[in-house]
Amino acid sequence: AAKIQILYCSQNNLEELPEEVKNFKAMGLIDLMSNKISKVAPFGHDINLVDCYLDNNKITSIGRDEDGFFCGIEDIETFSASYNQMTEMPDIFTSKSRFIMGSVDFSYNKISQVENAGTGNYRGLKVSTLTLANNPITVFPKEFSESSSIVSFFNMRGCFINEVPKEAFEGETMINTTSIDLSYNHLSKLPSSTFNGTHLPYLYGVDLGYNRFTNFPYEVLDSAYLTVCSLRGQRDSNGNRCLREWPQGIYQHKGLRGLYLGSNDLRKISDTISPLIYFLDISDNPNITFDASDICYEWRMGAYILIYDKTQNIINCDYMLQ
Repeated sequence: AAKIQILYCSQNNLEELPEEVKNFKAMGLIDLMSNKISKVAPFGHDINLVDCYLDNNKITSIGRDEDGFFCGIEDIETFSASYNQMTEMPDIFTSKSRFIMGSVDFSYNKISQVENAGTGNYRGLKVSTLTLANNPITVFPKEFSESSSIVSFFNMRGCFINEVPKEAFEGETMINTTSIDLSYNHLSKLPSSTFNGTHLPYLYGVDLGYNRFTNFPYEVLDSAYLTVCSLRGQRDSNGNRCLREWPQGIYQHKGLRGLYLGSNDLRKISDTISPLIYFLDISDNPNITFDASDICYEWRMGAYILIYDKTQNIINCDYMLQ
């Protein structure tokens, strides 16, 4: 058998893999980006790819061997199949693996759910970063939790998600999640019973920007490790600014360092402003009244970054308006 470790076949107008590729037994990297491939035959679980790039093709399905694997997953650092035409996230991994993959990317497909959704047979995966951005996914897949998947960073940006089921974060392995990007979706609430410090105790960063929240989702603040929170640009279905609520009492959060609330409709802020949350974005809130006395000294010393507009009603710190 051929001992080929690296295969570059990008931008070759391939419609399928050459037959002889099936004889390669030492593959480490394959690059099939920017071809015209619609189906990919499996390499088999005994071929442990390290990097696999299938981006920008016409792939509708990814083959698998008799054990359900496209390739061996013990050494995978990068598996990327973005910009294709899959309608389901293929079930070609397993959460029972002893190893954690680096990144898996199925962004910019036509995926609405994971394969075997609702059957209880989805096998899950273990990965540091899972990217499903810009797919028509209306409900956050609860199958990740139910399959005991481990995902440190969920990138679900730019989907059409309008619901996060409480089951989505019930599983014991969800404690491994540290970052979640749900920006540019249609969310207006989160499940308080599971999106909290009990199920997500090590949550570091959450991006909920450009959704449809009318009230601040206090659930995200329940993790003591939360460091960055973004809730910029909330708009209703008609495109109107819909978030007016300042998170009252947020100054008591000891871990938060960045809070991004720009491009909303915040009004009079009567809360204490913590100098520990030293990245604060209140820009593009045209009706805001913001008392900056609590952080004026830190701002002048360069120890506080306030993102604001000089046209806003910033009071008790005239230096900010100079």
